[in-house]
Amino acid sequence: MQTKCQRCDKLFTQVSTEKYCQDCLDGKPVVRYVPPKKEDGSICIVCGKRFYPKNKLKKTCGWDCAEELRKEQNKAWRIKNKK
Repeated sequence: MQTKCQRCDKLFTQVSTEKYCQDCLDGKPVVRYVPPKKEDGSICIVCGKRFYPKNKLKKTCGWDCAEELRKEQNKAWRIKNKK
């Protein structure tokens, strides 16, 4: 019976209750799929540098720019909601 290996997702012929293919049992390294980076990327709204985010909703390239953006947003909020 053909079964999918739980480690590398290759199909193999299952003899009994095996969960892994022979390559995985022999200890061969698993080659994982790594998606290519997008060539366009995103542009940081604080410093203007191009960066490649893991999450497409990210607006800043790093912690420093994120902190600066947070400070700017807090300042704008305080001015807007001043009584």
